[in-house]
Amino acid sequence: EGRIHIHNSTIVGNTAGNRGGGISSRSRLTLKEVRLRGNRARDGGGIWSTGQLNAESVVVYGNHGRRDGGGIFSHGLLAIRKGLIANNRALEHGGGIAIRPFWGMGPPHHQHTELRDLVVKGNLAAEGGGIHATASALFLSDIVLAN
Repeated sequence: EGRIHIHNSTIVGNTAGNRGGGISSRSRLTLKEVRLRGNRARDGGGIWSTGQLNAESVVVYGNHGRRDGGGIFSHGLLAIRKGLIANNRALEHGGGIAIRPFWGMGPPHHQHTELRDLVVKGNLAAEGGGIHATASALFLSDIVLAN
């Protein structure tokens, strides 16, 4: 299993035809003090992840998913501590964050999602403007939702 660490960085203005406009990861991904802005993709305008995503002090702002997960699309374990998920757009599910089980081979792998000290505001989607979660254990603490 690979590991990716990104620290004190800005990822801005990228486009992917399929997944992960800013970041596409199947590995263990750790973000600290990272800003993702103005990225675009079909799913996961800012981030698309099937591995474990741990993020601290992140800003995911103004990203666009043509289908699901304008800001973040997660198929794996997701933990975000301290951050802002704002003004992201998805045409279908999860303007800010879309959380889905990974189907792959066999039964779906249900994931664990933990969001703490997070502001999720001004995001837009047909379903789940801020957060759209299916088949996931979702733990929220100190969250502001205003979508």
